[in-house]
Amino acid sequence: MIKKSQNIVVVGDSMLDAYVIAEILGVSPEAPVPLCRQLNEENRLGGAANVAMNLNSMGARPHLISVSGDDLHGKILLDLLKTKGIKADIIKDSKRPTSLKTRLVDTSYKQQFRWDRESTQPVSPAIEKKLLDILDKSITKRKSDAVIIQDYNKGVLTKKLIKAIQKKCRQNKIPLLVDPKHDHFELLSDCDIFKPNLKECRSYLKETGLRSDSVCKKISEQLKASKSMVITLGDKGLFYKDQDSRGKIPAYKLKAADVSGAGDTVIAALAISMLEGQDLRTMAEFANKAGALSCSKDGVSSVSVKEIRRFKANK
Repeated sequence: MIKKSQNIVVVGDSMLDAYVIAEILGVSPEAPVPLCRQLNEENRLGGAANVAMNLNSMGARPHLISVSGDDLHGKILLDLLKTKGIKADIIKDSKRPTSLKTRLVDTSYKQQFRWDRESTQPVSPAIEKKLLDILDKSITKRKSDAVIIQDYNKGVLTKKLIKAIQKKCRQNKIPLLVDPKHDHFELLSDCDIFKPNLKECRSYLKETGLRSDSVCKKISEQLKASKSMVITLGDKGLFYKDQDSRGKIPAYKLKAADVSGAGDTVIAALAISMLEGQDLRTMAEFANKAGALSCSKDGVSSVSVKEIRRFKANK
């Protein structure tokens, strides 16, 4: 069991993951596209909200700080958070839609296609100020045990907001973990644990064909602000590095993998393990296993510590 005092603030881009489950009937007579009959639909927490959900499933007490549109999907997002018992301060912005990913899947959850509705524009100064006020209370006055920045490049994380979080964490000696997009790589690397994925690293380096080992080496050399680094490598596993150690942990072999939301699970698992006082390799092994478990489930999913410990798959 983890310590019950793990109060973790999650700041970033939240979204709603919608699934339309359909029976595939064949090819449409109107165009060369699949003909589908809808059987069901469901909504799940995505992005920063999925990080909070995973932390909650692992036994921590997350506090989500984010932005949604003042719309139906924003209401659904809030209702899901309340149902899960997750504390959240979601600022409603009538000038932007709630980030929405809609996936059409067959009855085995094999994805047919996906369409997104979102805004990637930075939030307004007025919304930014509200976020800063909430963060001041959450990080400074309530003394959180850790803070996670979850960046999906949807506009919530402005440079001013990122710098304010970093400053507050330093002042209050609170560990900061970051799951970045490449647009903010250098700024966000000033943290305790920096967790990009291989695709984002390649985008930042502008070398899309670079081998994973070379990517890890270059990122380690260029981004020295982070105290520790964990790079998820997809089916190649996970790379970790700090002042004392570095290494690569192989991926688990899965019969079928749904990678949706796996990065959210990994950053949550790193935070849980870090607050238990584990060294980086142990943290990386736990997070690697948590990510594999998430990939073994259908769609965006949360995992518990008990499930992670019981999970068995070949490396």
